Amino acid sequence: MNRQLICAGPYVLSKFDRGQLISLKKFDKWYGNKDVAYAGMYNFDTITMRFYKDENVELERAKKGELDYLDLRVEAFMKKAVGAPWGKTIIKNKVENSAPKSYGFIGWNFRKDLFQDKNVRVALAHLLNREEMNKKFRYGMSDLANGAIYLRSEYNPGNKALEFNPKKAQELLAKAGWTDKDKNGVLEKEVGGKKMEFKFTLIYPSKDTEKYYTMYREDLKKAGIDMDLKYLEWNSFLKLVDEGNFDAVTMAWGGGSVDPDPKQIWHSASAVAGGSNFIAYKNPEVDKLIDQARVEPNKAKRVAALKKVYAKIAEDAPYAFLFNDKYAFYANSSRMGKPAETFKYEIGRDYWWLQAK
Repeated sequence: MNRQLICAGPYVLSKFDRGQLISLKKFDKWYGNKDVAYAGMYNFDTITMRFYKDENVELERAKKGELDYLDLRVEAFMKKAVGAPWGKTIIKNKVENSAPKSYGFIGWNFRKDLFQDKNVRVALAHLLNREEMNKKFRYGMSDLANGAIYLRSEYNPGNKALEFNPKKAQELLAKAGWTDKDKNGVLEKEVGGKKMEFKFTLIYPSKDTEKYYTMYREDLKKAGIDMDLKYLEWNSFLKLVDEGNFDAVTMAWGGGSVDPDPKQIWHSASAVAGGSNFIAYKNPEVDKLIDQARVEPNKAKRVAALKKVYAKIAEDAPYAFLFNDKYAFYANSSRMGKPAETFKYEIGRDYWWLQAK
């Protein structure tokens, strides 16, 4: 069905080569072509979006003039997008705008006994040294996410981001019954009459982020927790996620809309096979508040309800939340014309055009 889309926007699908590219062409019957509200927008006759598994390959294609636009990670912006032809035929940009920013996370599978206790989940967050990761890998250009909503959103409840605090983590783990009685360096607890050691596997689909989890693994080890790292190719990774067949998982969510709707990710109705609530987080109070907010026409009341939602989610610590970017990093070819480097809520690609040679 997604190869024969019925389109009502400025572009229609012209080619879909799975895993390689998607091509769009201008839709001559789009109603907005004659609407002054869209003046200056959608200036390309065709758009081709290409898929790259390797960031280095993508950057090389951009340097050769084969790409007109690409998003950049902060590390690529600082270390890889340097020297010729950067600054000449391919331009890199670091911009600020008010668009909701994405956040990465490590999610705990609520189907597993290991992660049932909130004290354990909060302890795991206190053992994540985001301050050092931000300094070492992100050049200090990110904020520490305080929950499941962009830090600067009006819907953010303003709770304090959980800091790196191994001492606090040990107190919470002990409170949850995890101790190293046999002195083998790994915490244990008796569950159902059997000794259970604090061991789990984190699955991840990107080698680019492996260094974060390697650092995390070392800090967990010092606290008596044994975390195994398992890299998976995307399709294999996604299969396990959809099945709920994992201990812990790491990914990222996009920033979403200026007016958010958390139902897709945080409502118990989404905790189904293939659903976005793949960690099976369930809180009846969160469900009720989400349902109320979705039908609340008064924005002030909706903001108040969703602030409570995001505060309760942060308190439950279903994820160890990672970072919000302070900036958007991207690159464009020198043949792109644009009215500004960024707009208030987006980079503004819909207003770009191809400059004459």
